[in-house]
Amino acid sequence: MGVCCMCHQEDYTYTFDGGEFCRQCLLDTITKPSVIEEKLPEFVEYHKKDFVDWITDTKAGDCYGIGDFVEEAKRMAVESWKEQHPDEYKEAIKDFRTSVPGEWEEYFEEVG
Repeated sequence: MGVCCMCHQEDYTYTFDGGEFCRQCLLDTITKPSVIEEKLPEFVEYHKKDFVDWITDTKAGDCYGIGDFVEEAKRMAVESWKEQHPDEYKEAIKDFRTSVPGEWEEYFEEVG
């Protein structure tokens, strides 16, 4: 228990920027535009993997226009991996051939 530095109520407090805040005052403080502007880059850096996974997941749409970059990065990653791990690459393409039943056969029907 502590005393909130904003509302002066005795409650469970959270430390933020040298002050002790009750939950509601903390939420009011951390949603101020100036706090968001200052702390957001640090937050994103702290959650970098989650952010990368979130922004590159374009299955539900590409509202940030990153899809082309994601596809190019994936293509380059596979090419680099292929050069560094040729045996695994050969195994993967064999597995890919059978990953969708019937697709191998359909390919030959389409290309004649």
